[in-house]
Amino acid sequence: MKKFKSLFISIMVLVTAVVATTILAGCTKYEFTKAVALRAEDQELEEYAFAVKKGNTAMLDKLNAFFSLDSTKQLIDKSLEYHTGVTQEKPITASVLNDNTGAEITMVTEAGFAPYEYEGGGEGAVNQVIGVDVDLMIAFAEANNFKLKLKNTEFKSVIPEVAGDDMYIGAAGITVTEERKEQVDFANPYIKTIQYIISDEANSYKTIDQLAGLKVGFQASTTGQFVVEDFNKAIEEGEIDAKAIAEKSYDKVMAAYQDLKNGKIAAIVIDEYVAKGLVENDKK
Repeated sequence: MKKFKSLFISIMVLVTAVVATTILAGCTKYEFTKAVALRAEDQELEEYAFAVKKGNTAMLDKLNAFFSLDSTKQLIDKSLEYHTGVTQEKPITASVLNDNTGAEITMVTEAGFAPYEYEGGGEGAVNQVIGVDVDLMIAFAEANNFKLKLKNTEFKSVIPEVAGDDMYIGAAGITVTEERKEQVDFANPYIKTIQYIISDEANSYKTIDQLAGLKVGFQASTTGQFVVEDFNKAIEEGEIDAKAIAEKSYDKVMAAYQDLKNGKIAAIVIDEYVAKGLVENDKK
């Protein structure tokens, strides 16, 4: 009997140790003092574009004509400066929409991706959302006499929403990809950007492979997610000899940033201006 009792105790001790190790591994605490956003040196440039329902050439032609204007290019520069805090001069106001009498269009977006779209009121806001893409949609609506509405949804829902309605325009810092081209048509790109890594200044990660074995956050359905997943897939297929990145998906990038500050994740992979904006605004 004593032998069985000793064996039982030994097994229970082993199980407890395994469970404890698993719990600790899932609750890794990362030190945080000060955030830094650095360019991911092993990544390539990507392009943002507005999206319309596939085959909607009439709306696509209007968008392409709009983005070819010098005034639009100037607006993009001014809007980026304003929404990243470089200047206090507002580039546009939503009041210009009041006199529009044409058809109604809807900007479909996810208002958690500053400086492109984020929640805020006052001049330049549509449905309590402001940002670079909002400024552009206001100017586009004014140029074409459209009444403008805004639908705020999850980022992963933007493309499906646009794919189903001729009067919907996806404007949400959307990266042009071959997979997305199968679902919607894209206007000419208006922004070139690259992935950045946000981490604690003591680490200052600059490449994705430096994140191996760490818990890393990203906004769902964004390029940040695809980059992390591609890295882990390469490990699975034997192309890379490294520990997998522990993936953590968020609907809102601000939630990821808060977890970074609370030591729940080691880094965030996100687009350039979004990364810079998060870090710079946190200093204020």
